[in-house]
Amino acid sequence: YPFTAYDQTADKLKRQNSDIQNHRIEYDASVQTGDSGRLRVKLYHYYSNRGLPGSVIFFNPFSRQRLTDNDQFIQSSWRKQIRKTALLVSAKYSQTYKKYIDPDFLNAQGKLENRFREREFYVSGALRKEAAQNLRLSLSSDFFHTRLTRSGAFLGDTANPIRNSSMTHLGLQWLPGRLQVQGGLLGTYISDKIGRGRAAKDIFRVTPTVGLMYRHTDTSAWTFRLFYKTVFRAPTFNDLYYTFVGNASLRPETVQQINAGLAWQGRQNGIWSDLVFSVDIYGNRVTDKIMAVPRQNLFQWSMMNVGRVQVLGIDFAADVRWKPLGSWAVRQRLAYGYQRATDMTQPGSASYKNQLPYTPEHSGSISTSIRHRWLTVSHQALFSSLRYRPGDQVAENRLEGWLIQDVRISMQKVVAKSLHEVFVECSNAFDTEYEIIRFYPMPGRQVRFGYTFTLDTKQSTTNHKP
Repeated sequence: YPFTAYDQTADKLKRQNSDIQNHRIEYDASVQTGDSGRLRVKLYHYYSNRGLPGSVIFFNPFSRQRLTDNDQFIQSSWRKQIRKTALLVSAKYSQTYKKYIDPDFLNAQGKLENRFREREFYVSGALRKEAAQNLRLSLSSDFFHTRLTRSGAFLGDTANPIRNSSMTHLGLQWLPGRLQVQGGLLGTYISDKIGRGRAAKDIFRVTPTVGLMYRHTDTSAWTFRLFYKTVFRAPTFNDLYYTFVGNASLRPETVQQINAGLAWQGRQNGIWSDLVFSVDIYGNRVTDKIMAVPRQNLFQWSMMNVGRVQVLGIDFAADVRWKPLGSWAVRQRLAYGYQRATDMTQPGSASYKNQLPYTPEHSGSISTSIRHRWLTVSHQALFSSLRYRPGDQVAENRLEGWLIQDVRISMQKVVAKSLHEVFVECSNAFDTEYEIIRFYPMPGRQVRFGYTFTLDTKQSTTNHKP
């Protein structure tokens, strides 16, 4: 795809090695077992082979790096209701495979090639009991066993790691009238083992959550919510052990968050059939924030901890379905977020109280969908304010804000209990040039045609909502 050169010539160049081929297959089944039991099974397969376009620096826009993904999983769950007790048992086995190759890497072999295969087994059990009137208790436990197998160059001094992790949650929900109170404790244990070198340290954390929601009257459209929680994030295998990305010294991230929100749901009237909006104000205190910093290509990133981060933000969302006019139906959605995320680690340093790299203060979207019988036309606009890449927040490191717009037209028809859809969509309809990562220009206008069908559907186009 074309882009404008970064030098003073402003020539129109063509982005290279930006192709992708992929396919995905999913299968879902659900079976009723007895009066109150249900068994669900899901199979998933995904394959892709893509080029990784390099950064446009030093007048060299060309790259031959390739990334192959081959992922599969099978998962199942069984749910059973026994009087006042609900039981849920789940299990999942997954494997992911990545192959990265850079045929132009400057080493003795004349290339860099790495393979990563990650296998994970997961089992979970959960109980919920109506302990008394307006009181619910819940207990759940999850166990993960994960193995990473690596081969290739520059893999560091660690052998293939194995991780065992478990999470146990005890929860309470109390419903005294129009007030709803929730609380919980989550215990997390993670242990990594490797054959040689240094593994990440064992981790054990207990994190609390407490929240309440209040409705002014039983029929009130207004709802107030308030919660406090501690969120714990352990580094993943990708963060710790992948080539040029991994950092075995990476520390876990801890977030203390408080949130206050207000929501309103309007009843049907002469203007709209459904209207919902909400606003949330939140503050986070983050310790050892895990941050990924882009390096010389889109596969190899650097992982680092930012010691102390303070986050203040506001989220606003609105969703309205206008009153249908004959066979016409219109739906609009709006989302806006303000987030001030500042580095508070070291007073007096160049980054002190600066916005975190690649984090916009303002972002949001607005979408409109218009449906008339079998025809649907939709428009979506996404925007982001300016951001900075790592380093001093000067003009050379600034990424300008952007606004991109997408348009989609689709036609649907039910034929012999099957739903058929033909669509055309135009992404970045106004061919806006923008960057998510510095020196990696994003695609301009793209047009895609498609056809989908759903077998044995019970849905008809007459009651479909846009």
